[in-house]
Amino acid sequence: MLARMAGANLGAYKAGTFNDVKADSYYAQAVQWASENGITSGVRAGEFAPEANISREQMVTMIARFAALQKFSLRQVAVTSAFADSAEIPNLNTYSENTISHSCRGVGVFLHG
Repeated sequence: MLARMAGANLGAYKAGTFNDVKADSYYAQAVQWASENGITSGVRAGEFAPEANISREQMVTMIARFAALQKFSLRQVAVTSAFADSAEIPNLNTYSENTISHSCRGVGVFLHG
């Protein structure tokens, strides 16, 4: 999706960065584009984990990196409430919560109840 929004020619991208992304998978070229453009570095060296659920933090990181790549300016807003499920989020700290909240709200993603 992000590659299409950026107008990328996915045919120019060959799979190879991640061992767990099969070259013939429908998303292989998009994952490679995202890797080569700094949108994602996977979950660890050589691993993308295409079947894993994505966390809010991972999603927002990719959105923020894509915005920077496209030279979009994300609007910063004041955080007025905590995440409704903040007690269930492992290792959540104020910095992460504010970063997630600011980035998500800047692109129209609302995470608060």
